[in-house]
Amino acid sequence: ISYALKTIRLLYPSVEWVQSFADERCGRAGVVYQASNFDFIGSHESTFYELDGEWYHEIAMNAIKRGGQRGEYLRANKERAVVH
Repeated sequence: ISYALKTIRLLYPSVEWVQSFADERCGRAGVVYQASNFDFIGSHESTFYELDGEWYHEIAMNAIKRGGQRGEYLRANKERAVVH
């Protein structure tokens, strides 16, 4: 994180802030980011699906290209997916 922020500062000096997202499914509110002196300013909840041992974000349920084959597989088997 430190290297990335220093590189951004060097290459793009006009950047004033960086937004980051931590996976709250781990049960913590971005511990690594807190250790890097990021400010925690809020959170949001997303629906996740578990299917055959794989985790999918809710956006994979949309029939869009970025869902790819994984998204197609989830949509084809949504009745077996466990919602979290």
